[in-house]
Amino acid sequence: MQWDLDALRGEFEVRLVDACFNVHDARGTLKTPYGLMRGVAWADVVFCWFAGREAFWAVSLSQFYRKKTAVVVGGADVTAIPEIDYGAMLDKIKRWYSTFVLDKATELLPFSKDAEQRVLAFVDNVSKVKLIYLGVDARRFHPAGTKKNRALTVGIVNRTNVKRKGLETFVRSAAYLPDIEFILVGAFADDAIDDLRSIASDNVRFMGALPESQLLRCYQDAKVYVQASAHEAFGVSLAEGMACECVPVVTNTGAIPEVVADTGIYVPYGEPAATADGIKSALESDKGRTARKRVEERFSLVQRREGLLQAVSDLLD
Repeated sequence: MQWDLDALRGEFEVRLVDACFNVHDARGTLKTPYGLMRGVAWADVVFCWFAGREAFWAVSLSQFYRKKTAVVVGGADVTAIPEIDYGAMLDKIKRWYSTFVLDKATELLPFSKDAEQRVLAFVDNVSKVKLIYLGVDARRFHPAGTKKNRALTVGIVNRTNVKRKGLETFVRSAAYLPDIEFILVGAFADDAIDDLRSIASDNVRFMGALPESQLLRCYQDAKVYVQASAHEAFGVSLAEGMACECVPVVTNTGAIPEVVADTGIYVPYGEPAATADGIKSALESDKGRTARKRVEERFSLVQRREGLLQAVSDLLD
């Protein structure tokens, strides 16, 4: 989101509205309607991330003020995976917010083909759906030094991600490779970390949230990046790891095959032993350079920036 904001600010005058709907922040919630009304009235184009509650109010006001809207979509907002109880489309109210935004927005900007297909299932006007892949700054995320026999995964540690991002599978797979260090980076958002620690072997390290400089070092040190997810609408952390020449070990789900293609090793979802076998193979692989090249050629920030600026310019014409 920050990269998109920086890209838009480089070309247009941008006013950021902090939309807050939180029972624990009464002041912010009360200020939000006024901030949204002022922002939408001021703007020529309203730009939102995700077809959720915030976008619902922004798009509704845009309808009233007759302003055009562009909404980045493709995550939980257009997803329903009942097997892991994930996705806004499983909840009646969230689904209503999402379908309203998908119907009323002027442009919808999915960030993968998988996201695009999910969006197309809910819209009649397919011409307003424009795929623009996310991008990674390959100058910032780059290899450095000798790789270590480490497997890395990155994701917020919460109840949802234990299953959705395969964090449990990652941790359990470590027991099959006791001589390999397994690193999990991500903020501890709830008590899910206690469950993961209870099943972890001695070769698993839980790093918590890290500043970008330390996260970059983790990518650069690890030989393997693991994305054992049940679903990814893109996989930014996966692409960052690839940019640092990590060999990807991934499931064949969501947008992951779009990002990885033939540069990684595929494993079945939810199977720690098979995941460990994939990691072992990746440690012996030389696919890291190929993985970085794919990110450079297909998922650059330059391409993302050009696509966004063109999409917004189209709305201004």
